[in-house]
Amino acid sequence: MQPLSSISFVAVARCGGLDDIFRLKSLQVELWREATRLLEPLAATTAPEARTPWESDPRGRLQRQLWRTTEIAGWNDWQGLAQAWLVRTLRQNPDGTTEAIEDRYYLTSLSPRRLTGAQILEAVRDHWGFEYFAHGSADVFFDEVDSACS
Repeated sequence: MQPLSSISFVAVARCGGLDDIFRLKSLQVELWREATRLLEPLAATTAPEARTPWESDPRGRLQRQLWRTTEIAGWNDWQGLAQAWLVRTLRQNPDGTTEAIEDRYYLTSLSPRRLTGAQILEAVRDHWGFEYFAHGSADVFFDEVDSACS
């Protein structure tokens, strides 16, 4: 089995008629820089497209908020790239104040009309559950990568 990079995974998924969502990490420097360049000003100047209800968590009461952009589509000739998402987690402190405790960035080949903001937040939450269940690893492996688009 050979691990695929995030970019090649999206290309394979698109050839197979599927779409993909993957979490962007700061080690992917150029993509990270572009996603944050587009999404951070959006989050600073506009209300989130969607937010979850407040929920109890060992870290306190949490809420997740979503911003997304299609301005990243086709970035650097990446044909499968359609949108970027910022999911911000807020914590409500005992004194009633809130603070952002985590920003996660995602890239996807999904059409912007495919999922509502609420559906995106649900998918992201399900993804987190999978990562925790799998001890922090959600890597994808394929046996027959070369045959996916032939």
